Amino acid sequence: MRSLPRRQEGDVRALGKVDAPVVLIAWSDFRCPFCAHWATTTFLELQPYLDSGSLRIEFRDLVLFGEQSRATAVASRAAGQQGKFWEYSQAVFVAAPTSGHATITRDGLLRFATQAGVPDLKAFTTALDDEQLATAVDEETSHAQSIGLSGTPFFVINTTAISGSQPLEVFTKAIEGYGGKKA
Repeated sequence: MRSLPRRQEGDVRALGKVDAPVVLIAWSDFRCPFCAHWATTTFLELQPYLDSGSLRIEFRDLVLFGEQSRATAVASRAAGQQGKFWEYSQAVFVAAPTSGHATITRDGLLRFATQAGVPDLKAFTTALDDEQLATAVDEETSHAQSIGLSGTPFFVINTTAISGSQPLEVFTKAIEGYGGKKA
């Protein structure tokens, strides 16, 4: 588990200092209602740990719910190429239904890009068909499955595994257990 964090400088799908003592890796599917719940509640409450420099959050794709999930993961990476990964992800998750899987069309992907403030929509649209982005999504999903992940959301905080959209206290206990502090 210690080898899971990327800790890459400039990683657009990561928040927080690259050398933060605590790394939270979040595997998600953009059509997963539990992922959406976590992203629109608990995730937002972790900001003080990011602000203190003691937490880094790294996002990973784990596509479970078909081609629409895969296309949305590709779209999030396309938004990330323009510095809008997190804004795009939030736009998708905020729009998600509280149960069941969201229906996400190509037009929907473009609406999310507009909501997220992606500056070059033409480049974004072109990137939706970028095979390299699609391959990156597939490889990340395959890697997650190779280490035994079969459900989302799934998290690893340093070496502590957390399955599902657990209450905030589960996350803060693990983060603080590894030395994480609020700003």
